[in-house]
Amino acid sequence: MAFDSTRLAMVSSGYDGSGPRPWTYFTEDFLQDISSVLYFNPFVSEFRVGDTIRVNKTTGVVGSPMVFNLTVQEIIIGVGVPSQVVTAITNSGVWMQTTIPDISTAQSVWIGTVSKVSIVKASMVLGGTITGTDAIIRTSTVSGPIQDDVIIPTAGSAAGVTIFTLFEQGPEAIVSAGDRHEIETDGASTGAVPLYITYLGL
Repeated sequence: MAFDSTRLAMVSSGYDGSGPRPWTYFTEDFLQDISSVLYFNPFVSEFRVGDTIRVNKTTGVVGSPMVFNLTVQEIIIGVGVPSQVVTAITNSGVWMQTTIPDISTAQSVWIGTVSKVSIVKASMVLGGTITGTDAIIRTSTVSGPIQDDVIIPTAGSAAGVTIFTLFEQGPEAIVSAGDRHEIETDGASTGAVPLYITYLGL
């Protein structure tokens, strides 16, 4: 779906000057779409750098809606091209880290949680170069795989190469308190290098 201005509201109209302002927004759209640099572009003339948008995503999550904050990081006024509103998720959230010791050996690692979270994104950092076949990483909860597998390409691989992933929000993305999620590699690549993984749960 697309941005719907009728679902966006400033929390208070009393803000003046050039300071940042808070907004609220309700949507059923995919997290990947909401977080893209294109989503809020139709409202580019209304936002300021530093504005915060509290997003209530009302589909795909068991129980209460998922709530997260976006911050307007940059506004690009296009010349001959569309203008852009650049946002980023800025919740403090719950950060969870683990390491796959050898991405090229089929194996799994697990992360436990102390509170109920919905896993929204991940950063996967290679510890070296892999060759041969691309590596495939799957993240699962007790409800099943969160989304499509993450491919770690051999082309251009090197220590420090980072793959960012946004996970679409459904029952599979939710990890209950005291539960765990599993991260597995298919071991198809060549090269005994670690993969360092950080997840954000909200």
